[in-house]
Amino acid sequence: MSYQNLKAELKRAGATYSDVGELLGLSSNSVNLKINGRVPFTVPEAKAVQRKFCVDATLDYLFEDDAMGEQSMTRDSA
Repeated sequence: MSYQNLKAELKRAGATYSDVGELLGLSSNSVNLKINGRVPFTVPEAKAVQRKFCVDATLDYLFEDDAMGEQSMTRDSA
């Protein structure tokens, strides 16, 4: 699973994984793991990314699971 829509929208916004990592307090490697679906995004992380970089896109669209067409996030705040 990876978030192709999120990748595309970040690219359109000119945002790098380092930019996302700075926002979330994570390394660019950790962001890479999240965007490629190896580690889940928390809901607060997803909302922060959407608000900062992808304001015209919905969370459902950004975090749609490419393999299943479903969103995949955890509700944890950490």
